[in-house]
Amino acid sequence: MLLNLQALRGIAALLVLMHHSLAHFKAMGLSNPVFEFVATHGYIGVDIFFVISGYVMARTTANSEQGFKSSSYFLGKRFARIYLGYWPIFFLALLIYYFHRPEYLADKQVFQSFLLLIFGNYSELVIAPAWSLTYELYFYLVVGLVLSSNLLKPIPTFLVISFLIFLKSVFTRLGDYYLLDFFFSPYVLEFVFGYLVYYYWKYISAKKWVFVSLVLGTVSLFLAVQLDASYGYLRFTAFGIFSVCLVWLMVLLEAHELFIFRGLIKRIGDSSYTLYLSHTVLLGLFYSFGIRDYLVSKNLAMTGFLSYLVVIILISWIFYVFIEAPLYERAKLRLRQRLA
Repeated sequence: MLLNLQALRGIAALLVLMHHSLAHFKAMGLSNPVFEFVATHGYIGVDIFFVISGYVMARTTANSEQGFKSSSYFLGKRFARIYLGYWPIFFLALLIYYFHRPEYLADKQVFQSFLLLIFGNYSELVIAPAWSLTYELYFYLVVGLVLSSNLLKPIPTFLVISFLIFLKSVFTRLGDYYLLDFFFSPYVLEFVFGYLVYYYWKYISAKKWVFVSLVLGTVSLFLAVQLDASYGYLRFTAFGIFSVCLVWLMVLLEAHELFIFRGLIKRIGDSSYTLYLSHTVLLGLFYSFGIRDYLVSKNLAMTGFLSYLVVIILISWIFYVFIEAPLYERAKLRLRQRLA
C-alpha cells in the first residue's frame, strides 16, 4: 500500500466533505475566507479519487495473467469493494430517510440506486455522491475486459476510448445524450491518465520530476480556479491535470522518501470511502435534527460546526473498522477460495 496515496484519498474525502458542508457553514452565519475558498472548490476531491483509482488499477493488474480467471477475480474483488462498502450505508440512509424524511425519497429511484444503475439524472440517487461509483464500475469493466483476452492491450484500448471521447466532445454537447455523456465522459480520461502514470512510471520516476509535477500542478490549479472550471471538458483540462500532477507528486515523494504521510491523515484515508458516502446523510441530520439551529442559538456556531465535522469523520472511521473492512476481507477470502 502506498501511504501517500492512501493519505491523498483522505484529503480528497475531506475536500468533498468541506464542499457539501459549505451551505451549513454559511447558514450558521459563519465566515472564513480560507475555508470558503477550499470548500467552494472541494468537488475536485472526486477528480483526485478518479486519478488514484486509475493508478491503483494499473498497479494491481500489472503482473496479472490475461484470461477469464484473472478477469473474474479482478472484477469480483473490485465489485465487492464497491458494493460491500456502499450497501450498508445505502440501507442505513434508506431507513433514516424513510422514518425521518420520507418526502426525500419521493423522487428517488431506490432499486436503481441500490444497483448503481442511474446514468445521467443523479438527483434520483438515494445517496447523492454515489454518482461517481457508476464511473468506477464502468472503468473496472473496461480493465476487466482488457484482462479477459490476450488480444486486448490496455494502452490501445484506452487510446480508442480517449479518441471517442474527443469525437464526442466535438460533435455533441454535454447534456444532449445522457448515455453518451456517461460512456464518453471526460471523467473517464482521469482514470486513463492515472493508469498511464503507473504504466509509464519508469520514464517519469526520477527525482527531477518532483519539481516538474509541482509546478505543472500549481499552474493547472491556478488556471482552474481563475476559469471557474467546475464542469465538463474545461474541468478535466484544468482540475483533471492538477489531480494527475498531485497523484504523480505524491508517488514521487514517497518513492524518493522525501515526504511520507502517516498517522491521522492516513487513517482518514483508510476510511475515506465510508466518509465519502456517508457525509451527506450525516450533514442532512445536522439540520433536520435541529442541531444546527441549536448551536447558533447557543452562540456555539463555529465550535459546534467543526465538532460536527469531526464527529462525521469519527463515525466514518468506526463504520470502516467494524463493517466495511471486515466485509471486504471476507469477500476477498471467499473469492480466492472459489477461484482456487
